[in-house]
Amino acid sequence: MDRLNASDRAARRPVAMTLVTLLALYGLAAAIGMVAIGLVRDPLTEGTSYYVAVARNLVEGRGLVIDAIWSYATPPLVLPRPAFELWQPMASFVAALPMPVLGTTFSAAQVAFALLGALLAPLAWLVARDAAGRLQFDEHRARTVELGAGVLTAISAPLLLAGATPDSTLPFAVAGVSACLLMPRAIHGDRRAIVALGIVLGLAYLTRMEAVWFGLAFVVGAFITRRDLRSAARLGVAVAAIAALVRDARLHFHPAVIEQPHHHRRRSGANVPHPERHAASVSSGQRLVPA
Repeated sequence: MDRLNASDRAARRPVAMTLVTLLALYGLAAAIGMVAIGLVRDPLTEGTSYYVAVARNLVEGRGLVIDAIWSYATPPLVLPRPAFELWQPMASFVAALPMPVLGTTFSAAQVAFALLGALLAPLAWLVARDAAGRLQFDEHRARTVELGAGVLTAISAPLLLAGATPDSTLPFAVAGVSACLLMPRAIHGDRRAIVALGIVLGLAYLTRMEAVWFGLAFVVGAFITRRDLRSAARLGVAVAAIAALVRDARLHFHPAVIEQPHHHRRRSGANVPHPERHAASVSSGQRLVPA
């Protein structure tokens, strides 16, 4: 049977059909995600509560602050305090996006994550298309693999649960898969791909610090492909510089949290839990998100 390489297959497929397929997969994944979030009414983990609480404070104009102490190993032990001394803030940024319209609620955060997570279905289709082309599958087999990958991703239970309980899982997955799709073009010197990869890796780092491993994989891949250490290093530096610019954007959201007398904070109406009471609430499994 006739086998087509990746470029031949891409040339034969109308762009309109590709767009329709991607949109259909996204719509399917978004619809299933919306159903899934309706089954979860409250945060299931302390991490989810933390991200949503910071998102609420951000939308209310207070910046990236938290009214609870997550770790007593990170001074100063004052409330309110700058958030994300241990984690990265992207999950709270995502959760905050629909809150100006839908309200500062847990459900609003869920909607944002369901819509973001739905991107993984079309991304999986793109990965499968690339893999099928490189393996030189025939047209029928390639379409089956591509659609199968997209649909299975749309109905994946772990991903649906991640959308219903917002944390860093879905933002990191979307950024990571996008980076992997961009890397081959960036390695071959496509300037737009290099810029896009730097932006995506910067966003990934704002989600989880493990994003540095994607950068290392890119440099190693560039060296294996180009057989030139200097060329690979230049590409790596270019991508890292762009990623650093994106990463530093978080500084614009960090207010200077000044320690104030406890009675003054009470008069200002801040809902500040006492550290000992908060420690007890964490050990008993209560949520960080105020009722």
